[in-house]
Amino acid sequence: MSVTRREVERIAALAALAVDDDTLPTLTQQIQQILAYVSQLDAVQSDAREVELHPMPGPVPPLREDRVRRPDPPVDPTTFAPVFENGLFLGPSPGQLERE
Repeated sequence: MSVTRREVERIAALAALAVDDDTLPTLTQQIQQILAYVSQLDAVQSDAREVELHPMPGPVPPLREDRVRRPDPPVDPTTFAPVFENGLFLGPSPGQLERE
């Protein structure tokens, strides 16, 4: 597959790349080499095999049931928070803070 200079200019414009006229021939050649490599990959025959998603041999362990639940905090926040209401930490408003 070949790529023209005009196509490379269009690709560069779409990608918002600033490509000068001196670089265009090299860039065109590099894109042609990439496309030639990809076409080689397309020519490789592959067997239609099932892909193994589990890294260990043997049966796949069963998945646990998804359940939505609220996590229990490891420590009661009221023990270290000065003011804790309705699941929120409360603090002074910015106007109440002193400047140093």
